[in-house]
Amino acid sequence: MITGERQAARIRNLYLKTILRQEIAFFDKYTSTGEVVGRMSGDTVLIQDAMGEKVGKFIQLVVTFFGGFIVAFAQGWLLTLVMMATIPPLVVAGAVMSNVVAKMASLGQAAYAESSVVVEQTIGSIRTVSAEHAAESNPYIHQAAPQRGDADVTMTDERCCRLRLSPARNGRWRSTTSP
Repeated sequence: MITGERQAARIRNLYLKTILRQEIAFFDKYTSTGEVVGRMSGDTVLIQDAMGEKVGKFIQLVVTFFGGFIVAFAQGWLLTLVMMATIPPLVVAGAVMSNVVAKMASLGQAAYAESSVVVEQTIGSIRTVSAEHAAESNPYIHQAAPQRGDADVTMTDERCCRLRLSPARNGRWRSTTSP
């Protein structure tokens, strides 16, 4: 368990360093920020589970399997040879099940990444609406409303932050705040 936690933290660190070295075009062309965050959290949890509990369980099951065959051959070798005929179908069934589980996990990760993008966009929209509301209701902003010909207008609130209004595609104004 401790090894899995340490390795997951190390992998998260290396993943973050690698992502931070990417150019901005990488996020526009290949992936989105929400997908990166989703993958980083989801994949490292899977690795942590695999290294922590599952490795020990695998070793235990392999030892039990071979130990059972040793005991079975010692007690009745003829019956053990007949029972070994069932091993190939079990291995094939296990391989098919493993492939199905891997595909389903991949589809789950893709859906998780898409939902991360939606959540990120929703939170960004909430920030924009909140900033617009702050601009409308703040009595300390004493600037004239921006006109259609203006490219960018910056209004300053003496108490907390700057409010930047930029023309949006639909002809309305959108705002962002900065400290």
